[in-house]
Amino acid sequence: MNFNLSFDVFLFLYVLTVTLGLFFSQNLYVAADVYSFFILPILPVFYLFRSEFVSAGNKDVFLVVISGFAGIVALYAVLEFVMRKNALYVYLVANNYYRYYLIQHRAMATQIVPQVLGTYLAVCLPATYHFIFNKEKKITRLLGIICAALILCAILCSGQRVALGAMLIASTVYFFIANKKVLGIFMMLAITGLLLLSLSQKGVLQKISMKGFLSHYPYQYRIARLQLTMKMIKEYPAKGIGLGHYKLVFDRYGHKYVNYYMKTPENMYLMIWCETGGMSLLLFLFFVLSLIKKAFRHILLKLPEYKIALVLTSGLFALLLSMLTYDALYWRTPFYLFWIYCGMLASLLDYGERKCPTN
Repeated sequence: MNFNLSFDVFLFLYVLTVTLGLFFSQNLYVAADVYSFFILPILPVFYLFRSEFVSAGNKDVFLVVISGFAGIVALYAVLEFVMRKNALYVYLVANNYYRYYLIQHRAMATQIVPQVLGTYLAVCLPATYHFIFNKEKKITRLLGIICAALILCAILCSGQRVALGAMLIASTVYFFIANKKVLGIFMMLAITGLLLLSLSQKGVLQKISMKGFLSHYPYQYRIARLQLTMKMIKEYPAKGIGLGHYKLVFDRYGHKYVNYYMKTPENMYLMIWCETGGMSLLLFLFFVLSLIKKAFRHILLKLPEYKIALVLTSGLFALLLSMLTYDALYWRTPFYLFWIYCGMLASLLDYGERKCPTN
């Protein structure tokens, strides 16, 4: 494993900055709780997959697991949508959001809320493309097609606009590099599908139709949260309000009768900036941009395992876009997906540099 100054330093400094911020927290117990779940695992997860992924014999096995589990979760989401019931949250797992989204007839599957479900599926979708377009065995391609179709249906069942947009962008990135002929067909199908969705007048499909995209409420709601969050940032520009403190201080800046679970900036980048300061946000962005820049270089030069690097990079695009609309890295599935993908991608970049040092 190489130590790459272009993104390793940014990652270490990001974690260090957030860690030092604990000492300035208004409520150390709350900050330490969030830290243990969503900061402390970053380096172990990232470096575990960075060191072990390249040494794995058949790396396609990872993509089989990613696309296979996504297909199973997607099937469960479709069944939940059809049956209007999720037995997981009725009998086994407590879910405070269940009734709220059940009334809206939006699938949650195993991911607690539709937002996380949509993100998870959009991130995993490019893995199915790897088997559809890069494998010769018909059974492998057929299973890839089935998983991809289930994932698309489940995203629609989640009623998640951004997940649909993230899926389209991730797919566009993938096909633009991998196969421009397929990109043309994909774009025509996507436009046709969006036009058909625009005809929907009721139900969950209305939410992701043109009418849903043009609805004023979601944008007014997010603008209001942006304004509220900027008040916090203005008061605590350097060190932030404290890790995990957004919900704690929300009432000082906003409406006191907002539901506890709705007290978020609806944007992960704003959450990082607000809670841990502008420096931590810059370090996080520098890490991500440096990693993606090197990934594109690796892919365009067709260095070893570039096809898998393209799958991971496309998936990261879907996740980074989803982070614009909710606090994705404060949910376990997107959190671990993000750092696992980053670790695997960094592993491939290290491998490519060792194999082709002159490039």
